[in-house]
Amino acid sequence: MSEDAGLEQYEAIMARLEEIVKLLEAGRAPLGESLALYQEAQSLSRRADELLRRAELAVDQPASAESAGER
Repeated sequence: MSEDAGLEQYEAIMARLEEIVKLLEAGRAPLGESLALYQEAQSLSRRADELLRRAELAVDQPASAESAGER
């Protein structure tokens, strides 16, 4: 996955999470819908965490390679 695609996906996830939070905070959704929204938010949160981990690895790998070259 390209860096731009990962960033766009992360931003889309965060936007959807914000929508879900607003819906849940409004308290107007029936219990079943609220539960489904909560489960969607959990799934999106896990996906966002995975994207962040991949980004951290991408940043750390070049730094590690540079450190190895200094020895």
